[in-house]
Amino acid sequence: MATGLRFLATLRGLFSEVALGPTTGAGGDHDPQWRGLVAVMVTGAAAYGAVLGGWHGSLLALYSAIKLPLVLLITASLTLPLAWIGASLLGLPLPAHRVATLTFRSL
Repeated sequence: MATGLRFLATLRGLFSEVALGPTTGAGGDHDPQWRGLVAVMVTGAAAYGAVLGGWHGSLLALYSAIKLPLVLLITASLTLPLAWIGASLLGLPLPAHRVATLTFRSL
């Protein structure tokens, strides 16, 4: 029970950090975590795709290493507007870059 409560507290802190965190970063970047999250997701998906495709040769490994990050990026890009609209309908004052950060944290 205590572990579950700690997990929920961590989630609450995570969402509070994203929703209420600093809104400006270096170079006008609104959320400095966003680019790092995308880089980690692309690197991890490429490695996973290469391992998945490696069972049948290096060409399939390369193809999967390119395809899997693209699939995740395109899917996330298509769902971002819907997630932002959903947050607005629920009355959550989240700007689009915060919704993007939440989306890429989940990937």
